[in-house]
Amino acid sequence: MRRSFLLLAALLVPFAAFAQAPVPIADAKALANGTTVTVAGRVTVANEFGGPSYFQDDTGGMPVFFNAFTAAVAEGDSVVVTGPLSEFGATTGQPGTGLKQISGAGITFTVVPGARRIVAPRVVRLADLDEALEGQLVTVDGVRFTAAGSFQANTSYDLTDGAATAQVFIDNTTDLVNAAIPVGAFRIVATVGQFRGTRQLQPRRVADVGAQPFVYPGESVPRARTFEIATWNIQFFGQGTPFGTDPDPGPNDDTLQVRNAAKVLRALDADLYGLQEIVSANAFRMLLDTLNAGRPGAFRGFIAPIRAVRSGENPNEVGQKTAFVYRAATVDSVSTGFVTTAVRWAACCGEGSGRYPYGFTFDARVEGATRRITAVVIHAKASSSLEDYNQRVADAAALKAAMDARPTEAFVLVGDYNDDVDVSTVGGRRSPYADFVDDAANYRVISKTLSERRFSSTGGGEMIDHLMISSELFADYFEGTVRIENPNYIPSYAATTSDHFPVWARFDLARVTANEADVVPGALVLAVYPNPARGRLTVRTAVAGAVVELFDVLGRSVARVAAEAPGEVAVPVAGLGAGAYVVRVTSGGRSEARVVVVG
Repeated sequence: MRRSFLLLAALLVPFAAFAQAPVPIADAKALANGTTVTVAGRVTVANEFGGPSYFQDDTGGMPVFFNAFTAAVAEGDSVVVTGPLSEFGATTGQPGTGLKQISGAGITFTVVPGARRIVAPRVVRLADLDEALEGQLVTVDGVRFTAAGSFQANTSYDLTDGAATAQVFIDNTTDLVNAAIPVGAFRIVATVGQFRGTRQLQPRRVADVGAQPFVYPGESVPRARTFEIATWNIQFFGQGTPFGTDPDPGPNDDTLQVRNAAKVLRALDADLYGLQEIVSANAFRMLLDTLNAGRPGAFRGFIAPIRAVRSGENPNEVGQKTAFVYRAATVDSVSTGFVTTAVRWAACCGEGSGRYPYGFTFDARVEGATRRITAVVIHAKASSSLEDYNQRVADAAALKAAMDARPTEAFVLVGDYNDDVDVSTVGGRRSPYADFVDDAANYRVISKTLSERRFSSTGGGEMIDHLMISSELFADYFEGTVRIENPNYIPSYAATTSDHFPVWARFDLARVTANEADVVPGALVLAVYPNPARGRLTVRTAVAGAVVELFDVLGRSVARVAAEAPGEVAVPVAGLGAGAYVVRVTSGGRSEARVVVVG
């Protein structure tokens, strides 16, 4: 046993307090999985990842996957841990391709009384990342991301220092989610891991990559004062058994999928949900019952008759259907019906004759204001062949013609578009929805900003779930609030719930979100207006000497102004491309950000 480690362990806690003396972490990691070990060290990751937590000594580092440990420790704590060894993320049949950790039954630990001491990260190069560094906190200078845009939850990004490359994994519980990816060279601090044989760096917070947290506007405004609309494809909802030619269409546990879906809808707390891939009407009824548990009638819903039913078929249990769920207190149903049947969006697995766009006209009531809106839910033709693409093009044109023919209606088009809106997912072709995008006087795809920030709404890495509004709702959209829900509160989300993430946005029907609505005591930013901005943007700041900077969706600074005194600062935006930008105000080591739209 290394003398330096023995001395450290002796200082931490008397060996007699434990069933066995702590051994160096490097020695423990060399033992077989299932071996119970006692190790000691300082915590480098507490609850930043929501578990596991990490700790290290002079010889190495490792994670502890034990909720009680994660809840009890803070960064810099001295700890002694006893428990069985295992390997996380190893390739089947290939031991050593994952991350050695302590997990399983029988874990015990002690947080040693005394002052916390923050562990300094070890300075390394990307080429140095190896088995010995796994579990340790390291720092690498002069690195660059190969991707641009914004960080998304549970996603890996390539990093290079010019000589070597590595993966950076963004955990879904950190404040890195939604932050702009740094542009140019920077220094990263992260723990070293391995997943399926690939080395990974995992930063704990925005400061570890020199980024700024992304702040959605109006977060201090209760959702009860605005109107929320969401779209979500709940993968083969209620169909856990083989379906048609698909032997494994979706999550296998239907009851768990219903329970998780209800948890997601409650977390969204929206007023209207447009849903896709509803296979089982019984599961849909269970979902409503779960939402209404303890509050009967709070939510209502219906499944769209999206296809022709052949003789002898049960229309409730065959094929993927679209549906609406709505909050009864804020939505008064007026009428329903197909917006057009001049489309050929085929239903799943060859069943039925089409997934026609289904409209729901209702009166939205919030804060004393009432707006009549027609929500249209779609589930477009899937797949990536040229024939599939051409069908989406034709169908989108037919849908636009039908909506153009109703020029005074306030439309919101929600759903699984099965293609992106900035550029097609099929060979970079023109988007099937480009005619909507180009008709900026009458339509706006508010979720296009998510595409521009390089987000994806599916596990497959594509941004294909969208929200579009007609001009009648332009002034009602709460600018900058559209987002992809991060369901980090659902364990094993992809396996148990869906391969799509909800996309949702807020609407200010009663104009309750004045410029000062999101101001909190001590805030740097008092107002940002007009939003959208054309020609000039005004930022009202509460301090002198603040720096006001404007960033595009790629994280590039496009404007910078110093505020010599508290008050209004003019930021020039003439000549900038239309789209979403982030205003960041910095003063005395503090910073705040707001989302604005130019154009």
